[in-house]
Amino acid sequence: MELSLKNLTLVAGKNAAGKSTVLQSLLLLKQSYELRYLQDSQLCFSDRVVLADLESYASVYSHDPDEGDPSFWIRIEDEKQTEWTFQVAGQEEQGAIVSFQPEYKGDLADCSLFSDSMVYLHAERVSPRKRHIHKTKRNRLESRLGDIHGDGAATLFYDSIDEPLVIPAMAHPEGGPDIASQINAWMNDIMGQHVILSADADPASIILKYGLMDRSGVEVEVSPMNMAFGNSYVFPIVAAILTAPAGSLILLENPEAHLHPAAQVAMGRFLSLAAANGIQLLVETHSDHLLNGVRLAVCSREELDGPRLNPDLVNAYYFYEDKQQVFRHQYCEIEINEDGRLTDWPDGFFDTWEKVLIRLNS
Repeated sequence: MELSLKNLTLVAGKNAAGKSTVLQSLLLLKQSYELRYLQDSQLCFSDRVVLADLESYASVYSHDPDEGDPSFWIRIEDEKQTEWTFQVAGQEEQGAIVSFQPEYKGDLADCSLFSDSMVYLHAERVSPRKRHIHKTKRNRLESRLGDIHGDGAATLFYDSIDEPLVIPAMAHPEGGPDIASQINAWMNDIMGQHVILSADADPASIILKYGLMDRSGVEVEVSPMNMAFGNSYVFPIVAAILTAPAGSLILLENPEAHLHPAAQVAMGRFLSLAAANGIQLLVETHSDHLLNGVRLAVCSREELDGPRLNPDLVNAYYFYEDKQQVFRHQYCEIEINEDGRLTDWPDGFFDTWEKVLIRLNS
């Protein structure tokens, strides 16, 4: 498998088609690096580590009986042709710590995957709640968003009330100069609403509050428990992007979760804006609406408030089962032209809507 990751790369396909494997291979390297195994030419497989969802070296073996060799390798190459290769020989090891043969043409610290700015957000993010843990410290496997579920997003929001926006070009016209007000503006833009998110703190907790304007123009406080579930799932994504420096890497699983179709389109355009401003995103998605939001951001006929996403900066990969061979999966690359059209539309790629309509009209 060889994937060319652009500023924005979407990974799509049916469940269990191999999409998560792409992210997990990178997260395996990331957790091994942060736990300082990678520097000693070792990979860390463990179900006690909450970054890569892997149990042991044996868990990554191919289930195909024709694939008897358990060896594998992961190679990363950046735009400067700097390479980092991690090759595990075909040994019958079952443990959590496995040695590999390194081959580097650059320092590990130069790879964006191993940067402190890298963020991974799991498909299961923090659910609505009023009190969040006040994350005054983070362990090596946590990002600025806290754990993989985004449990530190509330602390980041509270700490960013007076902090300037990291990338000024990401500013929403209805937001102020600070990160917190921009988080509010972009959440409202995506969700199609007008609410005010604020935060207080005590030594142990960050208390999130939503404000709504009544008919007389008076702000009324509303508990997060009584707000749309989608707010809680959008919040850490928006916070991650608006605190990311250019050149950083963000891995996202299902950013469309709990969002209505229009919000999914808006999310696609927001991710496109981030990609246009130098943030690299690898996104696993099941949403044709999110894809269409990206297509609109690329389309030269669209009127956009911000920069248009150059089609050279975005692509998608479709993973599908090989019907001729059990346990085998295939993939193909799909690009977006400057008119927003796709270079290919393989069978099974976001075509359920059309197939259902054909059946209904037949």
